Amino acid sequence: MRNIALSFPFQILARGTSHLQTPTNDPTSESFNSHVDGILDQNQSREFQKMTQEEKLFSLEEIFKKMDADENEEVDEDELQQWMRYVENRFVFEDTDAKMEQMDLDKDGMVSMEEFKEAKYNPERIYKDPSLNAATAMYQKKKDLRRFNAADTNEDRHLSRNEFAHYLHPTGHMEMMEVIALETLEDLDKNSDGYIDLEEYLGDIGARSFSDEPDQEEETILPMGDDEFDEEPNTWKAPGIDDDWIENEKRIFNEERDINGDGFLNMAEVMLWMNPPDFDVIQSEADYLIATADRDGSSTLSKQEVLKAYDAFIESPATHWGSSLLHHDEL
Repeated sequence: MRNIALSFPFQILARGTSHLQTPTNDPTSESFNSHVDGILDQNQSREFQKMTQEEKLFSLEEIFKKMDADENEEVDEDELQQWMRYVENRFVFEDTDAKMEQMDLDKDGMVSMEEFKEAKYNPERIYKDPSLNAATAMYQKKKDLRRFNAADTNEDRHLSRNEFAHYLHPTGHMEMMEVIALETLEDLDKNSDGYIDLEEYLGDIGARSFSDEPDQEEETILPMGDDEFDEEPNTWKAPGIDDDWIENEKRIFNEERDINGDGFLNMAEVMLWMNPPDFDVIQSEADYLIATADRDGSSTLSKQEVLKAYDAFIESPATHWGSSLLHHDEL
């Protein structure tokens, strides 16, 4: 999997849930380019595995036609970015509408605080669901209510469709950045001191691998024959997390995340980490796809170049990670 510049906890950049500057417009409205009407249903990815390779290539070819807004048989960077932003927005609003249908109990087009609590934290549901015990539910409820209040920009204790979309998909919305940073700090701050230190930043993945002390566990390998080995025991140090990854993350923590150089990340620094001012994942992804697929050096992509770069596109927001290749009658 390609490593993209920034490592965001719990948010996969350009190879998962994108960190997008998502506009609040409804992508199903007429203000969006009608050229992309009829996009494949992104919510049925389980069908993807049932498709033959020929069907997948056919669907990718149809997606190419939709990306090619000016119909010149080439997709440039602007068209690629426009398409990916459309796909992301469409997914966000489809997800928002589906969940609003469940939580808008009085069907007035809004989710009130009371409806939110009833639909999501009814006591009968909490205690009957074996996967959600009371303690876990109360902790999650605190986080959810805090996010609800952050999304409720007019403070009327109701979430409109746009506000509910921000609650569900907060990344990229400035009014949600503080609550995202706070959630991240709470999740990583294992010693509850209000800061994220280097060890917490790296995460609890093989603690010895993160230590500067050479105390990794040694394992003995049985000799194959006396003439093949010296008399010294044949031992090796069990490798932990990739050393290059650890050193790079340490460098990022010290040089980029820890702005004031005190060895800890505070709320302000976590907010900058969550919302870097000069990074756009869609632009980065478009640059990557063109660099990967552009075989003739034209800085644009032909249909054949896209089809030959099939693997890159099914692992990309350009196809919503493959789910957009599902065959629909309208294609």
